[in-house]
Amino acid sequence: MKSLRTYYLTISAPLVALLTLTLCTISLCPTISAQNTNSLTGKNADDIPVTVKSFLPKEFCTPFDEDKRVVIGISDPKNDSLTGFNQAWLRAHMVAALQEQVKVNMVAEFFSSQRETSVTKVSRYEEMYNIEAGIPQTISLKLISSYILSSGETILFAEILPEKQESLPKPGRLKFECSLYHIENILERGQHIYRTNYHSYPHNYPGERPGEEKYEVYSFNNLWYTITGSFNGEKSSRPNLKFFYSMERGSQFEQHNLDGAVGVTTVEGLWPAFMTALLWQIAGVLDYGNPSVSQVTDSYSKHIKHLSRTAESNTVRSKLKKLVLVSDRLYPIIQIEQINTSDK
Repeated sequence: MKSLRTYYLTISAPLVALLTLTLCTISLCPTISAQNTNSLTGKNADDIPVTVKSFLPKEFCTPFDEDKRVVIGISDPKNDSLTGFNQAWLRAHMVAALQEQVKVNMVAEFFSSQRETSVTKVSRYEEMYNIEAGIPQTISLKLISSYILSSGETILFAEILPEKQESLPKPGRLKFECSLYHIENILERGQHIYRTNYHSYPHNYPGERPGEEKYEVYSFNNLWYTITGSFNGEKSSRPNLKFFYSMERGSQFEQHNLDGAVGVTTVEGLWPAFMTALLWQIAGVLDYGNPSVSQVTDSYSKHIKHLSRTAESNTVRSKLKKLVLVSDRLYPIIQIEQINTSDK
């Protein structure tokens, strides 16, 4: 019995050491376990680390086929698979609507002032955009592929199929309305506030109604963000997480020309970065056709004192060419075609 006990202790010692090493590894690398954790596991949000790392499929940053009209849909994080797919599918229709005829309206105002008792000059610039688009029932989407990331986000790619000619157009359509607001205060340091919100809903739809969504992104100096919204009448929950993304191993890296492109940080998730950048690029077409967000300091000095207002309207269509992820910022590369322009 004594020899048997000694033999047992000799074998169990390395096992104990191995278990101890394994536990230490898990505690030192919480983000590794988080990569395979989402709402499907039934764990609470408090059990998930603050940062979540996800690997994007090779298709994500691969240029789209020039002969096809490809769109992308991305769900919020931590959704179950069904809700995530439905949300991504609806959002793919929104992106498709932005590739049809899109009406863009803009009102901008600038003024500067200076108090008599102070030498400090205060300048203020405001610009407001309204974007309207719709996709009729006669246009349909064909699913190409879909993925679920470690963050619980569903990504899908779809192709816009040509309009059906064999049947008369039906009155139903998915409408997309968006408003963009930017205010810049120029003091000693510039202050930028951006608010991007949209509402997607069915209009005169016969039979089964598609999804409906309200969404808003509010940012201050690109340092912190507030995101709110609802999907099919239910308020969306935002986990207290930060997201980081890398391309899948084996993905080809190439230098990209980002001139004129708008990039938004992905730390709050892929969808707010993608949609905010896409909408502001479309809105920027009113700046002499250059798809970029104009800054007040580009066109006038802080010492100018006057009040000026500008109103413009345009109808455009866009095409998504590819997505570029650089330094945790997502750049949708799009081609914009102006249909008509009018100044009011």
